[in-house]
Amino acid sequence: MYTNRVLIVGSTGTGKSSIIKYLLESKNIDSSSIEVSSSAIGCTFESSTYDYIVRKGDIDEQIILIDTIGLNETNDGKVSGSKALTKLCDFIYDNKEGFSLIIFVMKKGRITNESRNTYDIFVNMIIDGKIPVILAITSCEDDEPLDTWSNNRDNIIALEKNGFKYKDIICCSFAMSNNKRLDDIYADIRAKSISCIDDAIIKYKIPPQHLYTSHSGMLLLIKKAWNSCCRFLGADNIKFNINEKLKNMLLTLGLDEKSADILITEYGFF
Repeated sequence: MYTNRVLIVGSTGTGKSSIIKYLLESKNIDSSSIEVSSSAIGCTFESSTYDYIVRKGDIDEQIILIDTIGLNETNDGKVSGSKALTKLCDFIYDNKEGFSLIIFVMKKGRITNESRNTYDIFVNMIIDGKIPVILAITSCEDDEPLDTWSNNRDNIIALEKNGFKYKDIICCSFAMSNNKRLDDIYADIRAKSISCIDDAIIKYKIPPQHLYTSHSGMLLLIKKAWNSCCRFLGADNIKFNINEKLKNMLLTLGLDEKSADILITEYGFF
């Protein structure tokens, strides 16, 4: 059986857990253990996994959903910066086998610093741009049609200016209401949203790409991610110091930057 690992990334409160909850429910899998929050101080900090089976022709494929830590919780005082850094390292250690696809979740509206920093840490730094990304834009329940946001040229330009690269944009909503008549409308939107995300997973997933293949590669990735997270948290005093003089010498000798970083890490010059 083929295994596909789908990483769900985004700032806390953007709808990561809702996507997982409704994906599981669409497969008739119990999702009662998944806590959903609409607040800026979210529920998600630990990285959790959930899975289901899809049939593709005569072959069963396993889809594993990985719900990432909410790094922006540190800004709200719920989680300490040191714990965020520790959990980020745990995440790298536990996910050596890598991922097949990234679903990056953002709320409709302007692109926030939290979303930009989270994208940079997970997509650019940890994943190193090796894995396809789809953007899930939530809170689109007031838009008709649902994909209005993604068809706005200004929004596309803003994504480009902020360095977002992606295969597709899925506009969606997981809004709920205590008013039954209104929630019936929302239920249709939730179902359409999950159907689009489900189709995108099947369309864009690739065989899992390893995050690293050696102990030195793991150390390098942890150190680079740690330093990026330190910038995000404003904790430059606990960053790893890179031997820039040695690195520049290696670059002058013709090594590419990634090879120079690996060589420095291998011989302990951090």
